[in-house]
Amino acid sequence: MLVVGASHSGLDIAYEVAATRPVTLVGPDRGNIPLEWGSLRFRQAFPLIEFAFNHVLTRRTPMGRKKMQQVRHHGVPQLRVKRRHLGERGVEWITEHLTGVDGGRPCLADGRSFDVASVIWATGFRQSYDWIDLPLPIEDGWPTEYRGIVDEIPGLYFCGLAFQYCFASGEVNGVSRDAAYLAHRIAARAPAATPAAA
Repeated sequence: MLVVGASHSGLDIAYEVAATRPVTLVGPDRGNIPLEWGSLRFRQAFPLIEFAFNHVLTRRTPMGRKKMQQVRHHGVPQLRVKRRHLGERGVEWITEHLTGVDGGRPCLADGRSFDVASVIWATGFRQSYDWIDLPLPIEDGWPTEYRGIVDEIPGLYFCGLAFQYCFASGEVNGVSRDAAYLAHRIAARAPAATPAAA
């Protein structure tokens, strides 16, 4: 089994599949949060991590803007499954990109190919906004917006974008804050309701 893509999904899939069959994982290492998921240290540090994800790594800070580019184009650091866990399950992790196919076999730039029964693509997806029939401004593959608001097209909003405002935008507490912010802005834009006639 070959798993292509080494962000959260790829790591999780490789780990689970490796419980029953040999797995090779291909994709660059995106770093890791150096705490074991569920450990006492993780639980103690979690409030600080969440604070950083919500208030430090935002689009308002240089550090946050740098992290936004990484998250939007390359994925996020290892959280639950780490390199050590994959090693314990016998996963071979090759930190290169797959570059093509040779004779029906996936291969790397150096010509190494893989004779595998199955390939799982965990490489994310390409943003596509073709279905929006408006002159939507796009920058680097993403709509030009701030906190989901497209200034160039009044009345057009997005919710659920990676790093819409902060690193936590991809988490339950972050997306709920993004949604509340948008709901407030939309309500403020709507004309005041006219009282019903008596």
